[in-house]
Amino acid sequence: MASLLKTAWQLLEGLERITTNALNGSAITVLEFDFGTDMDMKAIDIRESVDRIKGFLPEDANEPMVLKLDINAMPIMSLTLSGEKSISELEQIAEDVVSPKLERIGGVASVSVTGGEEQEVLINVSEEVLSGYGLTAGQLAQVIGSENFNTPLGNMNKGALELNIRQVGEFESVQEIQSLVVSLPRGGQARLEEIADVRLTPKEANGMVHRDGERTINISIQKSSDANTVEVARELRKEIKSIQNELQGSDLEIFSDTATNVENAIDNVVQSALLGGCWPSLFYICSCVILNRP
Repeated sequence: MASLLKTAWQLLEGLERITTNALNGSAITVLEFDFGTDMDMKAIDIRESVDRIKGFLPEDANEPMVLKLDINAMPIMSLTLSGEKSISELEQIAEDVVSPKLERIGGVASVSVTGGEEQEVLINVSEEVLSGYGLTAGQLAQVIGSENFNTPLGNMNKGALELNIRQVGEFESVQEIQSLVVSLPRGGQARLEEIADVRLTPKEANGMVHRDGERTINISIQKSSDANTVEVARELRKEIKSIQNELQGSDLEIFSDTATNVENAIDNVVQSALLGGCWPSLFYICSCVILNRP
């Protein structure tokens, strides 16, 4: 379906690039046009092209939606981080190494990392084992929940300072959960790892980021509303090059750079201004030569 729409849009005048992200049961296609394109008229052209291919779409497919996006609300730059390391290791590099360095650049509002693997604690219990300890699954869940909490207890004044007091009891590692002591209904105690299988596993992913068939980490950079797009992008490119030189076994690449459109538009204006100024000067010089000719 996304391929059919992409084919219909490829001949649109002024189209610079098409990017499609396929998700589970849906797809998002971003169309980028030359700077200065009348987007109101272009949105009409896009909707008309969608109408022409509706009959070729699957019967159970929803009608495609056409939305206009403000480029200022979009990330100024998107990066991909890939390499020989696992996706979890790449995510850690993106969050601990890449993001902090990019966030220090003037004009950068935020840096977000997506495409990694979230971890979750999986606790597998057997009815037979629980029965042997005189427990039920509900009782065990209640014990675990009562030990994993973070509760505010109030405020305390210390001189001119007002301190917030909080009782912290959240688990910080899988080992803490495994070592949790469970009181048994028939007397005695047992560690949770003796009753159940406790392990850290990758959480089922709702979406993944791929580039050229390879799974990657995506890093999106948002600039401040009052920052200059071109200046921020130039500083980002310098820092990205510096970071890449430090990384080993990983590749940090620019996937999209919205500042290039602005830079190209500025170059076109400058060239037009130079050409516009050269022709009158050239005509004036030629006229002087002709008029002063003996």
